[in-house]
Amino acid sequence: MIGRMKRVVSSTLVAFSLALCLTIGLFWIRSHSYTDEAVYYSLGTSSQKITYCSIASTVGIIRMQGGRALASPESQGCKLNSRPIDDYVTQSWIFQTAMNAFGGFRFGSFTVQHFLDDYRVCVPHWFPMVLTLIFPIWELARWRRMKRRRAKGLCPQCGYDLRASPDRCPECGLAIPPAAFA
Repeated sequence: MIGRMKRVVSSTLVAFSLALCLTIGLFWIRSHSYTDEAVYYSLGTSSQKITYCSIASTVGIIRMQGGRALASPESQGCKLNSRPIDDYVTQSWIFQTAMNAFGGFRFGSFTVQHFLDDYRVCVPHWFPMVLTLIFPIWELARWRRMKRRRAKGLCPQCGYDLRASPDRCPECGLAIPPAAFA
């Protein structure tokens, strides 16, 4: 029962990870034509400043940004923006970050006295795609290893030779169904 539950959880995580990788890839392709951004604003401790955080996909990078700024109380909540890439974007800090940083990675902050505190982190789209592919590749390797062991008459869990005892592994105690080696 526990083995079945582990397989279900593992399969679900692999499917989720692959879907996330595909989504990031689609945003990567789209980022060369459009800037997509999600921004959340909330009132800070003083009535004059708001706290904000945003994530944007543009010109091949993902920018995460947060800080505090002066703004009106009407600018609270979550906003989604999408706009075509234009000359302003290609001349901006975002584009320069993508072009001048090592592999597209960059972080920075700046402060304008009594007006703005801003923190930014930029990563290229390929980085989270690689991270989301690690678990599916690991699971594929594990599945191939188990399949190869079963074909050779070895225990799928520990690799012990099961020719002398095909019903149970003497090394790890795993019960082997009779149809496993058919």
